[in-house]
Amino acid sequence: MIRTALLAVALLALFVALVGCGNTSTTTPMTMAPTNTTPPVQVGPCGSAAPATFELTFTGTWNGTTHAGNFPSGAHFSAPVGGTHRTQDIIWVRNGVNVATNGIEVMAEQGGTATLLAEIDGYIASGDAGVKIVAAGGTSAAGSVSVQFTATMDHPLLSIVSMVAPSPDWFVGVANFDLCQGGTWIDDVTIDLNPVYDAGTDNGASFTDDIDQTPHFPIRLVSDEGTHFTTPHPPIATLRIRRIS
Repeated sequence: MIRTALLAVALLALFVALVGCGNTSTTTPMTMAPTNTTPPVQVGPCGSAAPATFELTFTGTWNGTTHAGNFPSGAHFSAPVGGTHRTQDIIWVRNGVNVATNGIEVMAEQGGTATLLAEIDGYIASGDAGVKIVAAGGTSAAGSVSVQFTATMDHPLLSIVSMVAPSPDWFVGVANFDLCQGGTWIDDVTIDLNPVYDAGTDNGASFTDDIDQTPHFPIRLVSDEGTHFTTPHPPIATLRIRRIS
């Protein structure tokens, strides 16, 4: 009897304790396995997964009317050559802050592209450049030549050059032009190729002079040397960059 009473008391105490614990406990929030609710990556027109293809058109606008008295016989331009890149100032630098590479020297003096393209190959191998750009040929002073290329956000900058011929070492071009502006690939832009640059590798003072310059001067404006392309003057060429896909 005593053992039965003690067992009954113990069971009653345990019941009371359980009830009390139920009244004071807090409910643990239910947890669920995470679900893939992350929105898809929004790749904009300049996103790394969205390359853009452009058509580049070089058009000569150089003639005896716009440059009366300073228009040479047989005037023409060499094949435009350059590339896309991510690091500024790897192909050439404007306004006299860099000395021409061998590739720029050959381009500016002879119109040759092989040496400069080999340099760009080196930039591509290091990851600093994306693609080479070279037109199939040059053009007359008032002619036009086009080439297509593809750019990615990894290499959104464009630099391209063309020899002004005949000349000692003069050329036109653009450096570090950003194809992605305001977060969007450009659609259609025309750039006046003005002024004309001196590669600093030949000290000739006229269109047909050939006087080697060693050591080389920094790249500078031809208008700093005389009256051949004094500013202001109409551009001797234009560069149209049009996105086609």
